[in-house]
Amino acid sequence: MKKRSSIALLTALLAIVFAAGIGVYSNYIGMQIYQESSNHLLESYAQISKTFTLFVQRNWVVLS
Repeated sequence: MKKRSSIALLTALLAIVFAAGIGVYSNYIGMQIYQESSNHLLESYAQISKTFTLFVQRNWVVLS
């Protein structure tokens, strides 16, 4: 009976550790995806800004 209790306790402890590991890993992956998406969006905005500036400068020269 005591052996069965210790096996059940060990199984419950392993399940808790496993669930916590999955939670930590899921949080880490979510943050990585968020960070990469933010970086890509900032790069896109920088490129759009640069292209728009060149377009406006060219048009300003043409209108002058």
